[in-house]
Amino acid sequence: MKVFLVGEQFAAARTLETLLAIDDVRVVGVACSEADGSRQVATRADSLKIPVFPGERINQPEHIEGIRRTAPDLGLNVNSLLVFSDDLLSAFPAGAVNFHPGPLPEYAGLHVHQWAMINGEQEHGVTFHRMTGTIDAGDVIMRAMFPIAPSDTGLKLFMRCIQRGVELIGPLIRGMRDGTIASRPQDLRRRVYYGRGPYDWEIDFTWPAARIASLVRALDYQPFESPLGSPWISLEGRRYSVPEVRVVERAATAAAGALIGWTEQQDAIFACGEGTAVVVPRLVADGRTLRAVDVLDARMGRPGLQ
Repeated sequence: MKVFLVGEQFAAARTLETLLAIDDVRVVGVACSEADGSRQVATRADSLKIPVFPGERINQPEHIEGIRRTAPDLGLNVNSLLVFSDDLLSAFPAGAVNFHPGPLPEYAGLHVHQWAMINGEQEHGVTFHRMTGTIDAGDVIMRAMFPIAPSDTGLKLFMRCIQRGVELIGPLIRGMRDGTIASRPQDLRRRVYYGRGPYDWEIDFTWPAARIASLVRALDYQPFESPLGSPWISLEGRRYSVPEVRVVERAATAAAGALIGWTEQQDAIFACGEGTAVVVPRLVADGRTLRAVDVLDARMGRPGLQ
C-alpha cells in the first residue's frame, strides 16, 4: 500500500517512522507546514528522497496534480487542521483517513480533549475515520477509549491521545491493507461539534469545587498557551488568570466566591457551590505569576460574583 502522509509536529514525525516500519507499505509523499515542530518531518522525508509538499497549499491544483503523480493509494491526515477539498480527496483511490483526538460522533471539532475534561467525562478516546466533505463526519474505521487520569491536564491528555493514535497506526494500516477492518457509519444524531470560539472562562464559584477543578485542569497547557484560553477571576475590577486550583476536603458554609481562609502555605481558600471549596495558590496578570496571598493581601473578597 502506498501512503501519502499529511501532518504536523511530533505526531506526524512519529507516524512517519511507524509507516516506514510496516512491511509492504511505502510512503510516497509528505505534506507539512514550515512550523518549527514540523521541520523534522520534512527533513526526514527529504533524507529518504520522499517528495515533500507545502501543507498549507496542497488544495491548490498544481499541488494536487503533484500528489497524483506520486500514485498514492491512501491519504493519511495526522494532527493537521487542513480541510481536504473534493479534488484532493479524489487523488486517493483508497480514500483518505483522518486521525481525530476524540471519540466520534460525540466529540467532533476542535480541542475536544479539553472539552471532554470540561464536561466532566471519566474517559476519552481517539478515532480514525474516513474523510468526507463534512468535517469529522466520515465512517469510523477504528476507535479506542481510555480513562482520563486525575493527574491529566489539557496538554497531558492531548499527548496521551497522540500516543494512543500512533500506537494504532500499524494495526490500522495493516487492517486496511489486508481488508480485515470494516468501517461503519457514524450515528450523526449523537454528533456534537465544538468550534473555534472565542470562549470566555470566568470561573463561576457557584459551581461545585470538582467542576471548577476540571475546568482549570482542562485549560492547563503549561508551559504553552491553551488553545481554548485560560480561566480567570476578577478582583476589585482587575482580571487574573488562574493556572491551578485544588479541591479542599472541608465543608464551606460561606457564600460561593467568598475568601474563607488560608492554607499553612498561605494559599487562598474560596467557597464554592454545594458547600465545597478550592485552594488557589497562584494568580497571573500581565504575564507575571503572583502568589494569591500577595494579591489578596488578606482582604475578604467575592471574586467572580462582582
